[in-house]
Amino acid sequence: MYCLKCGRDTVSNKIFCEECLRDMDRYPVKPGTAVQLPQRTPKSAPKKPVKRMPTPEEQIVGLKRARFWLTVIVVLLSITLCLSLLYPRPEKTAPAATTTETTTEATTETTTEATTEATTEATTEAAATAPPKTTAGNTTE
Repeated sequence: MYCLKCGRDTVSNKIFCEECLRDMDRYPVKPGTAVQLPQRTPKSAPKKPVKRMPTPEEQIVGLKRARFWLTVIVVLLSITLCLSLLYPRPEKTAPAATTTETTTEATTETTTEATTEATTEATTEAAATAPPKTTAGNTTE
């Protein structure tokens, strides 16, 4: 059977569904008042239940949920903006292979210069400590 008020399927052949009964309990009818019930016909029963409007309490709960999620989104966006301003992205640098090649070249140049200097110093020291050369009776320093 279907509810005479909203058209939902009812259990155990009741005239009204549980939700409609609760709504009617909020606004009771005085005894002796004439109430005309709609006739039940198979054609009048809708195939889909009628969507009911949310109560004001349900609307408030829905608005509170929407406000909560909107606040969460705004806070997250604010944090992201602050972090991006405090810690800007570094400038793009050359790829890692180029950096390694440059470092290798600089190391090679430094090593070559150090070797050349050491050789020059060793030659200078050797010349300073070597005995003077003698040629046909002349001594040179």
